[in-house]
Amino acid sequence: MRSHRHLHLVPEPEPTLVIDCTVCAARASDRCDDCLVTHLVGHEEGSPVELDVDEQKAVEMLADVGLVPRSRFEPPGGATMTR
Repeated sequence: MRSHRHLHLVPEPEPTLVIDCTVCAARASDRCDDCLVTHLVGHEEGSPVELDVDEQKAVEMLADVGLVPRSRFEPPGGATMTR
């Protein structure tokens, strides 16, 4: 009998948006009160929030209709924080 090897393609991980309040340029300002991170359920203060592509789209849709505020996160030096 002949054995067949099966190759399993593993999809590349989608980029994750990382929002880390500890490095936010607007940290401890009045902008925090109206930031998405402040309103996330289950977010542990002091730990970064990571949103995958589907979560980012969902949050954008909710923000577009005014159900949640937009993120007010400002990466230090204007850098993009994705993984």
